[in-house]
Amino acid sequence: MNLPFSLSITFTDIKELDGLSDAEVVERAILEDKYFEYLVYRYQGFLKSVVLSLASSYDEAEELFQESLWKLYKSLGTYRPEYPFRSWLRKIVLTTFLSMKRKSRKSVSIEELSDNGREIGDNGSYEEEIDLESALKEALSKLPKETRAIIYLRFKEGLTHEEIARELGMSVEAVRKRFSRALKDLREVMWT
Repeated sequence: MNLPFSLSITFTDIKELDGLSDAEVVERAILEDKYFEYLVYRYQGFLKSVVLSLASSYDEAEELFQESLWKLYKSLGTYRPEYPFRSWLRKIVLTTFLSMKRKSRKSVSIEELSDNGREIGDNGSYEEEIDLESALKEALSKLPKETRAIIYLRFKEGLTHEEIARELGMSVEAVRKRFSRALKDLREVMWT
């Protein structure tokens, strides 16, 4: 995925901005677009990782990336510096993803729960790993979108149930129930 624009800041600017906190960059980005560009530059790897983990196709990833950038730009003024910027950014992407799914009403598959770049284990062959990933993706695509987001946040991001509840604006009990139900459903689909 390419950035939707080229950076208008120089290498010298980047070196200077690298020393600023996220809150300071956000404060400046509200006033000047070049600082927003730098913020995207600073978090582009993280942003792409989250987007690619949620999207089921390259086109959907591009759309989610662009839409997330737009929502990030529009909501900069709501960022609260006492919270990590990375968590706030992830929440924007997740909210955008769920919103896009509600609008399209299409079934979508979440990317595999493990890292794309992981090594294939010695215990199994590459073909067995791919078959398992395909089965897992298919099983996940049958789950409701909110449940897929919970599974993603738990396994890919390593968040606790409490953190997931905060991210998605749900109760901890609702997250636990959906997570438990999702694991049960995944087991049934995968092993029957």
